[in-house]
Parts: sequence; C-alpha cells; structure tokens
Amino acid sequence: MVAARDDHELRARRAPGELALEWTVATGAPSYDLHVGTMGFLWTSRAYDHAREWPGVSFPDSPTPPDGCDAAGGPTTRARIAGLEVSAEDEAAFERADAELFPLVRGIFGGEITLAISGAAPIAPEILRFFYACGVPVMEGWGMTETSPVTHVNPIERNKPGTVGVLLPSTEARIVDLDSDEEVAAGDRGELCVRGPQIMKGYLNNQSATDAMIDPDGWLHTGDVAVVDDEGYFSIVDRVKELIKYKGFQVPPAELEALLLEHPDISDAAVVGRPDEEAGEIPVAFVVADGLEPDAVLAWVAERVAPYKKLRGIEMVDEIPKSASGKILRRELIERMRDA
Repeated sequence: MVAARDDHELRARRAPGELALEWTVATGAPSYDLHVGTMGFLWTSRAYDHAREWPGVSFPDSPTPPDGCDAAGGPTTRARIAGLEVSAEDEAAFERADAELFPLVRGIFGGEITLAISGAAPIAPEILRFFYACGVPVMEGWGMTETSPVTHVNPIERNKPGTVGVLLPSTEARIVDLDSDEEVAAGDRGELCVRGPQIMKGYLNNQSATDAMIDPDGWLHTGDVAVVDDEGYFSIVDRVKELIKYKGFQVPPAELEALLLEHPDISDAAVVGRPDEEAGEIPVAFVVADGLEPDAVLAWVAERVAPYKKLRGIEMVDEIPKSASGKILRRELIERMRDA
C-alpha cells in the first residue's frame, strides 16, 4: 500500500458559501452530487497547494524554463533539459508558438500562460514537449468523478512524463491482482484502488452500484490498471474492462497502441478485442498509416511482443473515433467489426 505524506491540514478558503461547504462535509450529506461538488472544490484547491508546497518546488508567476534553464537557451534546449527528445517537427512547432501562439494569448487574456493541467486522457508526448519547450510546466494528474475529483498529481517541477504523479495528502492507494484482489508486488500491474476523505459517499439511491465500487474497508476500485515506481509515481496503463483475454492471457490494448505509435509511418492506432471461438478474444488493431500494408504491420509488431500479445488482425482506417477529451471510442470500433 502507498500512502501520501500528510504534513499539513486541509485548508478551506474564506470565500462566499463557506458555511454551506462546511455544513455539507460535516454532516456527510447523502447526496452524491453535493458531496462531489463540495469535495471537488476543496480537493482541487488542495492539489494546487500540494504541487506548490512540494520540497524544492517554486510555482512560477510567469513562464520559466524547467530545471532552472536560462530562457536564452531557446525552446529546443529547454525541452531537452526537461528530459524530452526533440525532433525537427518539434523545433518548427516551437518557433511557430513563439511567433504566433503566445502573442495571441497575451492579446486575448492580457497575460502569459503559466501552467498547463492535463487529465481525463494520457497527454501525447509531442504536446508535453511543446509546453515544456515554451517554458510552461505541465501538471498531470488523475482522478474520477467518484473521487471528487483528484487523488494523484505531478509536482510541477518534478513531473515524470507518462505518469499521473504522486498521491495527494491523506490519500492511500493499493494495486491489487485482477483475479485474487490481493496486493501485487512493487512494480507489478494491477487494479488501482484508492481511499481517502475525498472518496464519494456513494451513488444516490443506488446502493448496489456503490457496493460494487467501494468495498467494506472503504477502498474504491477504480477499474484502471496501474503500476507504481519506487518513488511513488503512478502510471495508468489500461482499463480493466478493456483488457483483451487471449487464451487466458491478459493483453493490454494501451500497450499495443503505444507500440504501434512508435512506427514512423503510423499516425494513430486503436486496439480492441474480437470474439474468437478458440481463443476467447483476439487483439485487432485499427491503424491510420501512410503507405503501409496490414501484413507489414503485423510482422513489425510480432517482432517486438510476446507471442500471446501479437496482433491477429489489422484494419486500415482514415481516423480513430475519439471523444472530445481524446479518449478512444472503442465501442464504435467493436460495433464496426460486428457489422462487417
């Protein structure tokens, strides 16, 4: 189990509506919406403070390069110092931002971009490179509506790209085996479970749904597959419901998608499970690529994964359906296979 540091008290702001906020929390009002609205306000404020107060972290009042790099080093230098690889396309984007984007922001809002916050879906590496190169720190985090809404956050200047950061104060987490519900060894994958004062009381008028998500010990089972490193940084690697069960093996779609995007000619990809009488499910990929044949993609992936993780089908498409927040709409792809 991982528990967050807890060296300061939760501070409610002196603001209009304070008494109503205190009343809702103190009485444990059974309304799910009230609980989320209240704790969301307080815990989002706490996430902000948590990032500011991490030892050695200074919150910038204006855009500053990461890790103390002098701005004269230029955007490409700043990105590399942040530990991010820079391509020729990145450099062109950085120069356009300096010339076009930031003057536009100043004209509209009368100020600079000082911080970017990312959640809801994994942030693309090229977007992360872009912001850090422009001197704008990115605070990645994780949460759910049911966690009101934050449990993890990356300290601004100790950000680990690809992770959702560390636990907020007073918050605990466990990573448990998907079958046995026993806690896994450090570094192993499993379902992320969280517990803390920001967890919802329950779903309004739906006790069965509440009991399915929150166990008797107060652990909320998130449905996300995660891993934690030796410094306490968590990474979300997949969804429990999206895992493909191939002959008893668990195949994470996100892992195959990340691999596909490493191919220089593939611009986007999604992987879903297709029912199969012999295997149960087989991994099938939808790929957006220029000038690639499906067999070439299958062979390329097969060289890089364990046999049970091999793709068993490829469909070339013009685009991958996604929600407004960037999440892959897997249901649409599954329905497309079903209708084919």
